[in-house]
Amino acid sequence: GSPFSNEYSFTITDLAPISGNNGIITYDPLSLESTNTIHWQLASDAITLTGSLEYRMYTSFINYGSNEKAWENQATAISNWVANTITGIIPALNTISNYYVVVLVRDETGNISIYQPLAIEAFTEITSFNFPDVDSGTIDFLDFDNDADLDILITGTGDGTKIAKIYQNINSNYSEYTSISLSGVSSSASAIGDYDNDGDLDIILTGVDSNSNYTSTMYQNIGGNYTEYTNVDLPAISNGTVDFIDYDNDGDQDMILTGGANIAKVYQNTNGNFAEYTQITLPGVSGSSVIFGDYDNDGDLDLFISGDTGSEKIAKVYENTGDNFTENTGITLEGVQRGSLSLGDYDNDGDLDLLLTGWNASFVSIAKLYKNTGGNFNEQTSIVLAGVSYSSSAFADYDNDGDLDIIIAGKDNSLYITKAYRNTNGSFTEDTVVDLVGVGASGLALGDYDNDGDLDMMLSGEIDGGHTTKFYRNNLSGSNTPPSMPTGLNAEVNGQNVVLSWSASSDAETISLAGLNYNIYMGSTPGGIDILSPMALPLSSGYRMIPARGNIQTLTSTVNNLQDGTYYWRVQAIDTAFAGSEFAAEASFAIGSPEISIISNQSIPEDTSIDAISFMITDTSASPCSLSITFESSNTVLIPTENISYTCNSGYYTLTVNPELNQSGTSILTVMAMNPYGNTATSSFSLTVTEVNDMPQISSIFDQSIGSANNVSITFTASDIESADCDLAITITSSNQTLISDANLNYSCNANNYTLTAIKTANHFGIAMISIMIDDGIATIEEQFTITTIPTIGFNPVAYTSTENGGIISITTTLSHAIDETISADFTMIGGSASSGDDFTPNNGTLILLAGSTSKVFTISVIDDTNYEPTENLFLSLSNYMNVTQTTGIGATYTLTILDNDSPPTISWSPASASVSENSGSIQLTASLSMVSGLPASIDYTVSGTATNGMDYTLADGTLSIPAGSISGNITILIGNDIIDENPETVIVQMVTYTHTSSGLSTEYTLTITDDDNPPMISFSPVSYTAIENSGVVNITAVLSLASEKEVSFDYGIIGGTAVANDDYTINTGTLNMLAGSTSRVFTCALLDDALDEYNETIIIGLSNYINVSETSNSSSTYTLNIQDDDSPPTVSWASSSYGAVEGSGSLMIMVQLSAESNKTVSFDYTVLDITAVNGMDYTLADDTITIPAGSMGGMKTIIIGDDAIFEPSESFIVQMVAYTNVSAGGITETTITITDNDTGPTISWLPDSSSVLENSGS
Repeated sequence: GSPFSNEYSFTITDLAPISGNNGIITYDPLSLESTNTIHWQLASDAITLTGSLEYRMYTSFINYGSNEKAWENQATAISNWVANTITGIIPALNTISNYYVVVLVRDETGNISIYQPLAIEAFTEITSFNFPDVDSGTIDFLDFDNDADLDILITGTGDGTKIAKIYQNINSNYSEYTSISLSGVSSSASAIGDYDNDGDLDIILTGVDSNSNYTSTMYQNIGGNYTEYTNVDLPAISNGTVDFIDYDNDGDQDMILTGGANIAKVYQNTNGNFAEYTQITLPGVSGSSVIFGDYDNDGDLDLFISGDTGSEKIAKVYENTGDNFTENTGITLEGVQRGSLSLGDYDNDGDLDLLLTGWNASFVSIAKLYKNTGGNFNEQTSIVLAGVSYSSSAFADYDNDGDLDIIIAGKDNSLYITKAYRNTNGSFTEDTVVDLVGVGASGLALGDYDNDGDLDMMLSGEIDGGHTTKFYRNNLSGSNTPPSMPTGLNAEVNGQNVVLSWSASSDAETISLAGLNYNIYMGSTPGGIDILSPMALPLSSGYRMIPARGNIQTLTSTVNNLQDGTYYWRVQAIDTAFAGSEFAAEASFAIGSPEISIISNQSIPEDTSIDAISFMITDTSASPCSLSITFESSNTVLIPTENISYTCNSGYYTLTVNPELNQSGTSILTVMAMNPYGNTATSSFSLTVTEVNDMPQISSIFDQSIGSANNVSITFTASDIESADCDLAITITSSNQTLISDANLNYSCNANNYTLTAIKTANHFGIAMISIMIDDGIATIEEQFTITTIPTIGFNPVAYTSTENGGIISITTTLSHAIDETISADFTMIGGSASSGDDFTPNNGTLILLAGSTSKVFTISVIDDTNYEPTENLFLSLSNYMNVTQTTGIGATYTLTILDNDSPPTISWSPASASVSENSGSIQLTASLSMVSGLPASIDYTVSGTATNGMDYTLADGTLSIPAGSISGNITILIGNDIIDENPETVIVQMVTYTHTSSGLSTEYTLTITDDDNPPMISFSPVSYTAIENSGVVNITAVLSLASEKEVSFDYGIIGGTAVANDDYTINTGTLNMLAGSTSRVFTCALLDDALDEYNETIIIGLSNYINVSETSNSSSTYTLNIQDDDSPPTVSWASSSYGAVEGSGSLMIMVQLSAESNKTVSFDYTVLDITAVNGMDYTLADDTITIPAGSMGGMKTIIIGDDAIFEPSESFIVQMVAYTNVSAGGITETTITITDNDTGPTISWLPDSSSVLENSGS
């Protein structure tokens, strides 16, 4: 072959893989409760195929940067090496707080590269926005340019410069909006609101300006630019609060300012102009905080105020009473200054709770939560929050779980802090995964700047050595969804006011619908907001221009003092993360007053009516004839309002008026019209009724009779409209002067009520016509009637008493005087307890008295019977009189009393005994009379026996009654069906006292109740117990499923377990007896304590040989006693701290030994560390485990000793114990093995042993 070519060389370098996408790791939105997912892109490698590269994840609380060895050795691996993967599961934030995660990638030869470490944190600081560092200021999220993302307003002082700047949000990036110039302030307060209802957000700023003067300035938003609004004179303040608030419910934003030189003033907004409302008096405060909310859910906003009055620190609640605020002295809050007040419904019960922070009277920083319960505030002392002053606080649902969490920032007496507290079922726990900078003199704001459905956060304030401003993006999972749109809009107009209502919305996250709040807009045109601005963008799905709760807590809202017209309105729901729903479909209502045309005055004569009074009513807000019409009369005697009626046709009304008869005069009539919205109008006119002469009037008088008396009184009325009472001329005459002369006709009068007394001549009888003539001076009227005199009839005597065997009874009637006419009258039984046909006969008849007679006798027969009955009676009276009348005194009725002459019946139980099962429910006892009685009979009885009343049966001592006419009566015994095993029992019912009866043959009744129950079951309770072996005696309880009335016994004994009797325990097995009524029995087991480390052991006890008891059917029929060992494990040591071997010896055995015997298998891991010897060459021993069986005192390990031909020094290595099972480290955990060389040292020679050189060779 040819010669070889020139030699060339090349190098193969085994490079590490290259991580994908520049090593960037990303994560899904983070969960606080469950695991999270991260993502990366596949790496590449010069040699290993991409699909064969392996990945492993590590976590650490320390960021080791790109130091892959530190990640491998000091971080925690949370996955194995897995090939060809681009996702991984990492722990929940709640598990280990904020941490870092990294991904390592390796190729087939073991070369490793690292991805960029990723911080896993709930909130990530964004440093790219370049906000100025400030303190003593404010932060507000607001959409000043109406582009549906949140911009930021910042005030405060930083490095001596006072600022007030707006930063515009463009695609979730912030930059200062330099087109707006605001005067910088510190010790500041800010308010955001749409005071002029033009759909954009205006601003008020207060504080100390660049010239160190107090200032208060209002800025009007005109097309996204701000211009100072100078038409309002506001007090200059600092270290206070300013807020927009519609306290009077008229649809526009009023204003409150507190602070400065201890002031607190309210300014009322009237059509965009502000004036101080001096009727409201509030305590002047500095270092103050004010917040508004409808704490009592009455539809208006109440006021909460805190601060220093100069004499004390206060925190008070003022209730809105419509046009004023009144302190609710029943609410007690701890007074503070330099703090904050926040309202929110943290427990989702539909009312506002209060968070209060600041310095208290002792200058201690506090933070307290007050729960609203029915309009009262109670401090929640079980909820502990870090106390802060110079502070800010907020209720906000930052974790999107549907309830309000708490953020607090400020100084806690010594440190600057910012803490988040998570709300879990109404309780708060500090959320350590929310890692925020601590600040004092702080500004705090939450809002969704990137519109990703969660609340981001911004902080400013003092820090140690300076001030800062931080912005944090929320990384938590679960994007918040807005609530559903409200429905069912309704408006109820009342005059110039309206009450708006709607149906509740729903929300996926909010725990209770009561936790939602609401926001309204209203305009005078469709879609308009000139009456009430919502500070939201209706055309952009209700996007909230300020991240805040709505000011309406309930499903109603009142707007007052509206002008006439038609109004259009919509409502949206707001959830705990301040997301607004779409606005509801627009609804409208109208406000306006009716107008009534002029009605002419009217005149009519007395006793006539008018039905042609016409007028017209118009109303732009109601259809014709739909108005409510009512009337008023100034003279209701002349014209009652019920005498006025109307008809309507197309808005034209016709009145009909009916004055009262015989009345004259004038009445002012008022017509009132009210439309469906409560607005009214009135129109009045006069109606005159002219007087006419009226006939006098007299009531009718019936014909009269005079019986036994010599006179008669007759009443009648006589009146005249034109005459005074009792002022008429009256003439009374008689047609029979012999019977009744005119002189015996006399009258009296009271208020036109007349009484006429007619006196007849003694011993004269007959008829007289009486005439009464009434004269009013112009007209007359006459009334006539007759008076007839007749005799009277009555019983004489009026009563008699007879036994029932008395036979015939004679009864006499007598006349007052005889007359020459035949007289008749009927006698009739009118009552009494005696029965016609059974007790007497007859019960009626007719009496005939011939002319000239003065008395009449008739008879009644009394019937004798054998019935035992009470004394009876009968009552007679007279009726159907002819030529006679009933006497008016004694003798009108007759009473006959009949006395009984019979003996009472006897009474007995029938039957006298019975037997029933206890599940019979009830049994009836019967007591029978020997015969029917006419009197109600009764017996008292007592109850006794071996059965238990109230348990085995129910029957109290009592009385059994048998009605008159009945032969028997019953008692029901309720039988109790228990589940107790027992012997037969008895119930004895004994008659003891008798009424209208006497004792018979069987006066004692015996009921036997037989048992139907199974015996109770026996079981252990508890069925197991764990005791330490040094516990001594353990009590074991056997229980019955229920008490038995029989004695119970059973045997108990050991049926299993790992413990050894007399070594681990002692127990006296045998028979247990339980007395009747007992439900449990205790026996004991004594545990024996030893010094041997051993596994936990068990004793299993069972029951058998049951008497009057049965075995339970479940697992509680056995008892397991677990014995926990209390002995420390032994220690393990190498037998020697060093060993030696010669390299040609083959092997070496190293020994381990225990400090004491163990009843467990013990083991430990060891690791081998080279010093100068090389594993695999000088010796062979792999990292491994040495196991010592239970009962052994030691063990050994063999080391293979290598042999080489190299002359070398002695070499050594270490065998070190590293992990222990059932044993602990002893005195010698590291042994050193030294291997001595067995080779002969080499020889040395000169080579070559001679040479020759020239002298000029150099060397």
